[in-house]
Amino acid sequence: MAIEIAFTDIWLRKIKAENKREDFRDKGTRGLQLRVSPSGVKTFSFVFRLGSKMGRATIGKYPDIELRYARQKADDYRRLVSQGTDPRIEKEVSLSLQEMTVERMAAQFIEKYAKPKNRSWKQAEANLRLYLLPHVGSLSISDVKRAHIHEILDQLSLQGKLASANRSLAHIKKFFGWLVERGY
Repeated sequence: MAIEIAFTDIWLRKIKAENKREDFRDKGTRGLQLRVSPSGVKTFSFVFRLGSKMGRATIGKYPDIELRYARQKADDYRRLVSQGTDPRIEKEVSLSLQEMTVERMAAQFIEKYAKPKNRSWKQAEANLRLYLLPHVGSLSISDVKRAHIHEILDQLSLQGKLASANRSLAHIKKFFGWLVERGY
């Protein structure tokens, strides 16, 4: 069972575990715990109950994570739990969204959709690589806005490449439609 204590920065710097792992609960923030290992590693986590199940969401190691941030994150996680959401899943989803860049997802689109279903998949790949990826390839798919696409099309129109703009728009629409269909 965890020992309840009011966390302070001074206390956090001095605390050491003797022979076994020890858990401490913060009096000031409900659900915030500090786990101290015998090797001296101090890890903040948020302990919660969702329905009949207990869970623990890791926040980070002290001193990399400051006490103020750990308390704020525990409050955020507690709000999620009150809405019926497991904070561990929320954390995974936000990480995976960051990993879903336009460049990665475009490669999947070409492999999983365009190649098997279209004879003109090379043209789709070329249009995405030439016009979409240089502008928004490094962005997460959730960060791409209509304005980004309009910029690409406006540049092509200003260069007099109206047919390329039209084909690119068709492929970009198909790509983002495929993302929506897949639930990304």
